[in-house]
Parts: sequence; structure tokens; C-alpha cells
Amino acid sequence: MGVRRLICCRRRRRSSYLCVLVFFAIIYFIFQGTSLRALNKNNAEKAAEEKSKMGDSIEVKHEKSPTILGVRSDDLLHYVPDEDGLFHCIDESSKVPMMAVNDEYCDCPSDGSDEPGTDACPNARFYCEHSNKFLPSGKVNDGICDCCDGSDEWKIGLGSVKVKGFPLSDAIQHAPCVDTCSKRADREKEDQRIRQIGLRLKQQYIARAQGHIKNTDGLFGKQGEFYQLSTECFDHADYASSYHICPFHKVEQTQKSHMFKLGSRGQWDTGRTDGKQVLVMMGGDKRGCPNEGRRTEIEFTCGLSNSIAKLYEEEKCVYTVHFLTPAAC
Repeated sequence: MGVRRLICCRRRRRSSYLCVLVFFAIIYFIFQGTSLRALNKNNAEKAAEEKSKMGDSIEVKHEKSPTILGVRSDDLLHYVPDEDGLFHCIDESSKVPMMAVNDEYCDCPSDGSDEPGTDACPNARFYCEHSNKFLPSGKVNDGICDCCDGSDEWKIGLGSVKVKGFPLSDAIQHAPCVDTCSKRADREKEDQRIRQIGLRLKQQYIARAQGHIKNTDGLFGKQGEFYQLSTECFDHADYASSYHICPFHKVEQTQKSHMFKLGSRGQWDTGRTDGKQVLVMMGGDKRGCPNEGRRTEIEFTCGLSNSIAKLYEEEKCVYTVHFLTPAAC
């Protein structure tokens, strides 16, 4: 009986030891599995981080160049340096370090692309960002504000404006420039408003011309919109002379009690490529004029009424009249 109990006790101890070993084995394998998963996760995170860094470096490599003075935003891709940090002339005629761009020395003489913001290359162009126009390089830092934000006069910068010329409405802004971009936007809105109203008035001019125009071959416009002006005369005066203008018929100048005929027989300047409507009055007096006699060019611009905005002698015996009228809308 005692022997049997002893054997049973020994068997129970062995079973307990075996259970303990199995328990620790299970704990060990669980720990190893957890460590392996953590290691894999850590490696995956590092790989993702490295991939992200590689992606960032690739993106930076192809990133657009920062804003360069005188360059339109659509053209900035031409100013991304190559792997060696060099700028390539747009026509591929040469390549120079990026620091040579806008350094006031012309390294790309064939296209001037390395000097878009200076006057170093005669054939370069300066882009006015807010005015949305290109300027010849000769207008950069020439003392006259051509861009509404004054960016073309960067050597002098922004500041108080100096006004030159008479009358003030025709003044030239001299550097240092003031930012007039907001005023320009306001003028564009006002011009649009005038055009919309002027178009309605133009239709009235066309209606009045019906029945009065016969075989004039477009002398008074495609729809007769300028016929109204042919029935009226307008007066203008400056500090030295007075003028009497009857469009399509005659232009006269009175100066110190002497009267000069500045033109007659109006005809349209059909050779223009700028889209302007200009009536040329030929056949003026020849006294004191070289070659041909005096002539007057009347440039019509959209306006809400018929009026002379400006009149001046552009060159000897050639007179220019800026005329506002709904007929030109």
C-alpha cells in the first residue's frame, strides 16, 4: 500500500514538472512571436520612411523654380537647374551657373533668356506679372514705370511718384514708382461698363442712319454707325490755337487770327493692324509743310458721348485727334 502511494506521488510530480515545462514553452513561443511581429513592424516603418524620403527627394528634384524677376509663371520650368546646378539657355546655346541668371551680364546673347529681369541682353523680354504684358529689355530700369506694380524699375524701387508732362491725364510716371494695379483693375471695370452702355447707344446711331446712307461703300462704318458724326461739328482749343472739326468733311485751325485747313475728304486707314478705327483727313494747306500738305488723323474710341478727348501735332503738319463716341463701341 505504501509503495503504491509512493509511485503515485512520483507520477504526480513528473506530471507537474511536465506541465510547468509546457507552460514556460508556450510563454517563450508567444514572446518570440510578439517580438518578431514588432521587429517586422519596425522594419516596415523604416522602409516606408525611406521610401517617403526618396519620394520627397524626387519631388524636390522636379520642383518648379522659385519666382524669377521678369519671368512669366508658365515659363518657370525653363529655369529649373540641371543636376549640376546649371541653367541652360532656352535655345540650348550655352549653360551657366544659376547665380548668373539676372546678374546683369548677358550669357545667352542669342535669346537673352538668362537676363529676363535686366537690360543686359538687347533681345530679352521682361514680363509684368500684374499687367500681363511683355516689355523690351530696354524699358527695364529706364526711369519710366511701365508695369503697374513698378517691378520693371526695381533698381529704384517703390516710392513717391514724379509726374512729367501736360496735361496731367497724359502724365508719364517716373521712378520711383507707385503700385497702380488696383487702379488699373478699377479702370478696366469702368471701361467695360462704358462699352456696355455705348453698344446700346451705337444701335440708336445705326437706326438713325437708315434711309440716309446710299452707296457710300462703308464710308460711315459697316452699319452706318458713324453717319451721325458726319452731320455734326466739334470745337476744341488749347493754349495757342482753336480747332473746328467736322468729321468726314473738314478740319480747321485758327492761330493768331490766321486760319489753316488741316484736312478734308475723310477716308479710313484700312492698313492698320492694331484694330484701331482711324479716319484720315487729307488735303490740308501746304504752307510751311514738307512735301505733302497738312493732314489730320482722327482716332475713334468707345465713349458715352461725342467729344474730343485730346488733340496734338504728333509731327510737323500731322495732327492727331482722340475722339470719344458710342459709334466706336
